[in-house]
Amino acid sequence: MAKGCTEDGCDNPRFSNEKCKYHQHKRTDEKWLKSLEKRNDKPSYGIKKKPKKKTGELDLFLKIWMEMPTPRKCEHCGRVQQIFYVHCFAHIKPKGAYPELRLERSNIRFYCYYWDDKHGWYGCHTSETFESKEKFNARKDLYN
Repeated sequence: MAKGCTEDGCDNPRFSNEKCKYHQHKRTDEKWLKSLEKRNDKPSYGIKKKPKKKTGELDLFLKIWMEMPTPRKCEHCGRVQQIFYVHCFAHIKPKGAYPELRLERSNIRFYCYYWDDKHGWYGCHTSETFESKEKFNARKDLYN
């Protein structure tokens, strides 16, 4: 007789006449269930996710998006942006330094946002944030 896991339907040949590691850990006895209950009662010490605060930015961005003439084009390079992303909207003066201007429409620009890993292309919002001024300005009116 072939040696293997004793669980019905399991054909793991590494163990001789006993349950394999998978079936050993798949326990449903009362002791195991009680240990789970105790574990769930304890506070978790991992990273706790806080609910995001509602700042009103999403509503403002949607309002700007809906009022823009179609096709919606990037203010910097002129590329058409067909899909709404919150990353398309950039603050002229940073939100951290000027929190009172966070929801001011005059402080928000519409830039293209896209990513292409194969060619390393990305939108003007990413370019403005992470690249030099020369590279960002080289994109000016690229699609107009």
